[in-house]
Amino acid sequence: INVVASTTIGNYILPYLIGAFKRMYPQVYINMLVHHTRYAESLVLDGKVEVGFVEGYVNNPDTVKRLWFEDELVVIAGPTDPLSHKHIFDVKHDFTNTRWIMREEGSGTVAIFREKMKDYLDQINVIMEMGHPESIKKAVESGVGLACLSSLTVCREVEHGWLKTLQVEGVDMKRKLHVISRKNLKMNDILAEFLAFCDIMSTCSKSRACLSSPWKLQSLLAKNSVQKK
Repeated sequence: INVVASTTIGNYILPYLIGAFKRMYPQVYINMLVHHTRYAESLVLDGKVEVGFVEGYVNNPDTVKRLWFEDELVVIAGPTDPLSHKHIFDVKHDFTNTRWIMREEGSGTVAIFREKMKDYLDQINVIMEMGHPESIKKAVESGVGLACLSSLTVCREVEHGWLKTLQVEGVDMKRKLHVISRKNLKMNDILAEFLAFCDIMSTCSKSRACLSSPWKLQSLLAKNSVQKK
């Protein structure tokens, strides 16, 4: 199976799912590439991979997409940041005197953030851009500034108290993650089985807890298996 995933999905979601799937089907070889959404779509359309898992916008008429599950972008702050005592980021007041670290251009996360925050872009003081969520999280943790990332990327840090998440008040920060393929793709049985297996995320994403460790995901899978029986 050859797949591509945009950065958030490829680094924080699919590795756990692939690991769990491989325990069930050890003979299946899975090759996963990680690129930002724009390039991931081009790999799908060029036939270099069979399917893509993306968080950004895809608009090519030759791209077939289906909803995978819903994600939410959150503001993250370091434990010493003045806003870290809050649970809500108020877009009408909390941009004052804040510094922001952004994902790079081409990232699905930054494209959606800019679209969601289009009425407030002139208030956002961007002091740096970084190409990976891990570097952004480390910068935020060290007190450099705030950032906006998928809630899926910070499960472990929030659980340990290294980062604080603030839900955005005044703007709907939910976004839809999609599975994409090219038109007329002939899907074999094992690829169809893998995609069906990945749909467990529609259950897991309600709590996000399963993404803080692979064993929590295994526990969720076991519970689902018992329920189906």
